[in-house]
Amino acid sequence: ALHAIKSCQDQGKIAIHVDYERAFNEMYARSLGLDLSDEKLWVFRPNTLEEGSDALKEILTDDEIAPHIGIVVIDSIAAMQPKDIIEGSAEDHNIGLQARKLSNFLAWFSKSLEQNKIVGFMINQERTNIKMSQYAAGPDIKSTGGRALQYYNSVKLHMKVREYELGTVINPIDGTNVKKKISQVVKITCMKNRCAAPFLSGSLVIRYGVGVDNFLALLEIAKGRDKIYRKGAWYYYTSLLTQEEHKWNGFDPVVEFFTKNPMEYEALKKWFANTDITISDEERDIAISNSASAPMEVDEEAMAEVLDT
Repeated sequence: ALHAIKSCQDQGKIAIHVDYERAFNEMYARSLGLDLSDEKLWVFRPNTLEEGSDALKEILTDDEIAPHIGIVVIDSIAAMQPKDIIEGSAEDHNIGLQARKLSNFLAWFSKSLEQNKIVGFMINQERTNIKMSQYAAGPDIKSTGGRALQYYNSVKLHMKVREYELGTVINPIDGTNVKKKISQVVKITCMKNRCAAPFLSGSLVIRYGVGVDNFLALLEIAKGRDKIYRKGAWYYYTSLLTQEEHKWNGFDPVVEFFTKNPMEYEALKKWFANTDITISDEERDIAISNSASAPMEVDEEAMAEVLDT
């Protein structure tokens, strides 16, 4: 979400961060290059769902302010608790109250974002859903906030940590070297997409205190598009500057080469900016066939009869 805010600020737009979690870290935001001035970033910390929705309605219905807003980040859905739950007692039975109020909020919020050409970025969490039936297969995982959110969103990304990278850091207390997690590899699966092909997945590296490793991500894209060609354990690359052929055993020397040659990396960035990365129909079919979330096959003749009716 913070990387999305940074991209919004680079385009000269104002970003809004609705911090229900009370988890916005200014030090980490500055390390990513965010401008924390009032002219570029507005951070709200509402106490209840109604308080946050009223603040957004006041801003997004203002014809003088709304055109300058580029993105609205809500962190998170699970923390958007209604006033009746926050101020109520433990004996109150507010079953489905958050889902109902969130559904009403999303009906207005999605329409307002569309009218003002604003990106809505909503962070959600997963909870264990304990099945009460004795015939159920056990607890499963569900996202909070009811079912309305999955109908209103345009893109739904599921993020899961796949592995961690350990590194040696200095303990600031006693000065000793200790092993500590310094980054994590996150697998992202597109569960829904109205903008492009759904059911695709990929991974990225998030370094603690630094953010998404765009350097490594670009090398992975170049490797996947055969700009950095792999054959067995060897990697081959034709320089975009000198047309010189390079050959390495393993991927670590590839990273070292582009680290020591920033001009080559900048040339690779220009190649990526001018490359059509739209996937072909064949690539899409392969990705969907390999996905556990592939859609069911539809009987086209039966569907045509239904549509004609």
